Amino acid sequence: MHFTPTTGRHGGTINIAVTWELNYWATRLGLSPDQLITVVAEVGNNLADVREAVFGPAPRGFGEAPAEHRHRDPLAAAADTTRRQ
Repeated sequence: MHFTPTTGRHGGTINIAVTWELNYWATRLGLSPDQLITVVAEVGNNLADVREAVFGPAPRGFGEAPAEHRHRDPLAAAADTTRRQ
């Protein structure tokens, strides 16, 4: 499944053979169409691989909530304090 303007769905690949899709992803990634073709030739058409080639690897834990916003289990915290005593 490829991204379509009507459905907004994308299957995780870039089809550089389709002009509008090539232009769309080149614009989204801040590349020229020729640069995108070069990247796809090097790493393949998987969107995650292309993004990693363009921007580098995502930071560890990318997409996770910051530690101060994560759920804290009160039972685990209580068990932690009893172990320390």
